Amino acid sequence: MIQLAVRAVGSALIIVAVTLLGGRFPRAAGFVTAMPLVTTISVAWLLADGCPAGDLATYLRGVLVGMAPTALLLGAVVVRLHAGATFGSSLLAGLVAWAIAVVVMLRTGVLS
Repeated sequence: MIQLAVRAVGSALIIVAVTLLGGRFPRAAGFVTAMPLVTTISVAWLLADGCPAGDLATYLRGVLVGMAPTALLLGAVVVRLHAGATFGSSLLAGLVAWAIAVVVMLRTGVLS
């Protein structure tokens, strides 16, 4: 239980640090956010827990596959914001793009 709490607090501290960075340096914070911090931390925890190599490879494949819908979400939000849309409607458009991409991936077997 303590190990889980340490992991949660460590993750929260990273999120807070990026948020604080974003207030002063939005581009740098965006770059840091795109870094594979969460993936690296998750892999370290999985390895510490004795995760077999095959399961780790499956996890990382899921990360790779998940990047495509996430890129669509972010792209839709950026395009709509640059077009003058509100953040809420831009985020909604991004979430719709993400959901469509996930449905397509499920139906084509990419996420199976």
